[in-house]
Amino acid sequence: MVIFGASGDLTNRKLVPALFGLQHEGAMPADYSIIGFARRPKSDQEFRQEMKEGLDKFSRLRPVSDADWKNFTPKLSYHQGNFDDPAAYQALKKTLDEFKKTRGLTQHVCRPALTNQTSSASTTISARKPSRTSFTFALPIPSGNRSGTAT
Repeated sequence: MVIFGASGDLTNRKLVPALFGLQHEGAMPADYSIIGFARRPKSDQEFRQEMKEGLDKFSRLRPVSDADWKNFTPKLSYHQGNFDDPAAYQALKKTLDEFKKTRGLTQHVCRPALTNQTSSASTTISARKPSRTSFTFALPIPSGNRSGTAT
């Protein structure tokens, strides 16, 4: 699972505490991963520490037990990149490809053709285990100097 804008407040207050709660309840598959994608440079460990601080403040399961955290922390990793940089998405694809090899995930990345110069393209990334739920994300990809908003 990729969380875009992972250094933001929504991730810290809502998304990660909800995912942590789902894991605690046994509602997440054993082999899932959460990749935080954001502009700020930080290590996996720094990202994990920020998420732990958020869980300690906002999780309904606080205080977070050491055992629950020990099971959750390996699921978290961080990928730094600018949202308007196509190379960041290529690097993310490489990370997902590595996860495919090491964790059994499958993914598909595609970029539809542009219909005109002012439209935006989007890339769809799906990550799933065979016969499991599929997560799909649509993200804007810049294409030169364009005006307008992402669709």
